[in-house]
Amino acid sequence: MKKLYSLLLAVLTAFATLSAANYSGKCGTSMNWSLDTETGALVITGSGDLELNSSNNYGWYDYVDYVTSVTVPEGLTYCSTTKSDNLIFGNCKNLKTVVWNAVNCSWSESYNKAPFYNSGYSVAKNITSFTFGPNVQSIPGYLCSEMSALTSITIPATVTTINKYAFEKCTGLTSVVLPEGLKTLGGSVFSGCTGLTSVNIPPLVTQINSYTFYNCTSLPSITLHDKITYIGAYAFSYCPLTSVTIPAGVTSLGSSPFGNCSKLKTVVWNAVNCADFTSHNSCPFYESAGTTVKGITSFTFGDTIKSIPSRLCDGMSALTEITIPATVTKIGDYAFYGCTGITSVVLPEGLKTLGGSVFSGCTGLTSVNIPPLVKQIDSYTFYNCTSLPSITLHDKITFIGAYAFSYCPFTSVTIPAGVTSLGSSPFSNCNKLKTVNWNAVNCTDVGTAATRIRSITFRQT
Repeated sequence: MKKLYSLLLAVLTAFATLSAANYSGKCGTSMNWSLDTETGALVITGSGDLELNSSNNYGWYDYVDYVTSVTVPEGLTYCSTTKSDNLIFGNCKNLKTVVWNAVNCSWSESYNKAPFYNSGYSVAKNITSFTFGPNVQSIPGYLCSEMSALTSITIPATVTTINKYAFEKCTGLTSVVLPEGLKTLGGSVFSGCTGLTSVNIPPLVTQINSYTFYNCTSLPSITLHDKITYIGAYAFSYCPLTSVTIPAGVTSLGSSPFGNCSKLKTVVWNAVNCADFTSHNSCPFYESAGTTVKGITSFTFGDTIKSIPSRLCDGMSALTEITIPATVTKIGDYAFYGCTGITSVVLPEGLKTLGGSVFSGCTGLTSVNIPPLVKQIDSYTFYNCTSLPSITLHDKITFIGAYAFSYCPFTSVTIPAGVTSLGSSPFSNCNKLKTVNWNAVNCTDVGTAATRIRSITFRQT
């Protein structure tokens, strides 16, 4: 009986040893792998490029169902999925945890070349945790793209660069803490992370690249620091931001970085030296449907702003409140074009330049002043302001541009003494205009007159 028991114990021990086998082999000139089937830990060691074996796959290919965790060494320099039958980790369908220690690893950067890619089982969709080792400085592009189950990423203080699409469509991520030393945040890094509710922008990041937070539909707010100089195209499109502050350091923005932010109500604009926007669809709040963000009601310019860029608020139909500080000396073309909700505007006394079409189509505008340093009313500046009953033009004005006040419901107008020329039809279709007081002493070029004027008075000199 004792012998039988010993024999049975030996058989069970042998079976247990067999069922918890360790497998290992080479995966490169100086690279090795080992798999503990009991723990599910696949560990890559060594340095150099990851290479296929003589069977044109990686050694763990026949044991992928055991793999629950992967550890990648610091010395890994290259790995790339080239076709569906030599996947790296993409077919490890039970993989949950990754520790990525590779300091300078690269591949042909595209989604289907990433080490966790699998066209039939896209990017090991069960991975929940991804930890970057303590010496990692750069996170490769596409590395965690479409890891929809990923809920935890640990990024060490050593990381200075996160490359494009690194965490694209990681819909399970809710909060990300980026290291203070981060300098580069690539395009589309968090694009489509629909669960993301919190993320910081570190102080050394100077550019928010295109699509970085595109379609992060749960991200309610973002803080942008003053060292940021550029916000790329569609960077925050479709985010549920209710307010946004554009930092003082921003000098340019790509197309529609805040387009389709349907909950956006309030904008604070502190960008001191931002370039003009050249077309309606290049402005930062343009929407894909051909309109501007419809919900913005308040737009405040910071107290160091000198110039308001062209087309900045073009088409903001819900805008009812604009705050322009005394420092502003220039308002660019079309800056408030089509802002039909604006009823009253107070322009600062120091304003010198009022661009063309600035308030064109502001059909709700009933009151506006022309500051004393403004010498030209450019073309279409107040075109089709169909609720503006009157305007006071001071004597320092020398030029009134084409169609500047066309379709305004004036009953009378006084042409200032300083006017020397007028563009074509500045008062055309002002169908309520009855009286003109003409004080222009040296006017040599007169545009087309209104047709229903009943009285013109010339000032005696």
